[in-house]
Amino acid sequence: MIGKLIVFIQQIRHAKRGLIHFGIYLTLAVALVACVSPASPSEAIPSELPPPQTEILVELATPSETLPPPPTTTLTPATETPTKTAIPLIEIKPLIGPEGLMLFDSWAPDSLWIAYWLAEAEENLASLVFVNVVSGETCQPEEVKAQSLGSDLLLWQEDGSVIVLPGGFPQGALKGVPCGAFVPVEDVTLPDPKTRTSLSPDGRYLAEEINLEQIEGTFQMELQIIEPATGGALLSMRYLGSPHLVSGGPRWLNNDTYVIGRTVDQGTIYYSVVEDRVGQLYPDLLRLETEKDFAFFTQTDPETGAFHILLLSDAPPLLYHSEYEELEELPFANVGNFAGASSRSSFFSPDGKWLLLSQVPGGHYWLRPVDPPGSPPTELAYYGQAGSLSRNGQSMAFFHGKRISIVSFPGGELLSQWHTSIYDIQTIWWSPDGKRLIAVGHQSATNQSAFFVIEP
Repeated sequence: MIGKLIVFIQQIRHAKRGLIHFGIYLTLAVALVACVSPASPSEAIPSELPPPQTEILVELATPSETLPPPPTTTLTPATETPTKTAIPLIEIKPLIGPEGLMLFDSWAPDSLWIAYWLAEAEENLASLVFVNVVSGETCQPEEVKAQSLGSDLLLWQEDGSVIVLPGGFPQGALKGVPCGAFVPVEDVTLPDPKTRTSLSPDGRYLAEEINLEQIEGTFQMELQIIEPATGGALLSMRYLGSPHLVSGGPRWLNNDTYVIGRTVDQGTIYYSVVEDRVGQLYPDLLRLETEKDFAFFTQTDPETGAFHILLLSDAPPLLYHSEYEELEELPFANVGNFAGASSRSSFFSPDGKWLLLSQVPGGHYWLRPVDPPGSPPTELAYYGQAGSLSRNGQSMAFFHGKRISIVSFPGGELLSQWHTSIYDIQTIWWSPDGKRLIAVGHQSATNQSAFFVIEP
């Protein structure tokens, strides 16, 4: 439930009841002055971002081109309304770095280990490094080397082991555990980068897209949809794809509809299992007559089959609700991304219930329920750029300059705030259990980076 802003306002009405009332008011004023003491220097907050005036959401805010000034807060005697506990601004020290060129890779499934790559220079070999975020134990297996930063492919297994796949590795696939030996493995099946397969939500149908050939930035694609239980082929078709037209697709929209997505030669298309035909997404499903080239993103409820389609372009975003068969225009210029909330970033929250909206990139944010159409947006107190939503969907990180703020989701109440001394925060990764996050900070003067661990 979205929290409500508590504004402490006390008004003195009709002070006409004699000197006794005047004495009471005077006593309260003196008590209030006595409760206010200067902040100590150690509690001073860095100047790059003023502390937010509100710590929870502002209910039912109306978006506008000019951002409203932050609301003010008036003190009220503690005898009438409990005083909220101030959230301290905590300075954090780097867990790692600066050691050279560093590239964060991933969290372990147990949320205790992280893996990153380290190199002295871009053209040098990169080493794999493991760090235990609780004990601080650090290990660098000598057996694992990459040709360069970013040429690796590391896969965590459920038992905590790691498989490092070829991709710049002269020694082939290796398997090991943090702070243990890595040995070659022969039975590793590498994913085919030219083939993408996906099952319908009910598991009844299998879609397989194959990149047959690439010619001057255009992909010759083949789509096959089969029924695994019977081995029957439902569809076999070819189309032209492009790496610039992959936003939002391809994917199953529900159990019976597969969105092929934006194509070079056939527009934005889909395949209907029930009707056994390929159709145009915009006029057929959305009742939208347009030639505009939208980037689209989808969200599906696997239990009910209801879905939403978000259309983004240089115009206001459009949101389609299949339950209501309604396409609405959102009164915002931008839609924020819940990066890091799942295996891939999404413009919908993991539970499919929320959108993050803004008037300008990285500006103030509004939280909007996906359903029903026309739901009023609620403004979030400003904490900077939206970083990512934790994988358990309970906390969201914002960062601005050297500060990180953690707020509850979707309530928006400020839980904790942290700052570095000299590093500007660039990216954030939540642990799988949602209890910790890694922040990567960069110092432009020295071109050095450092990793920070926060446990909100």
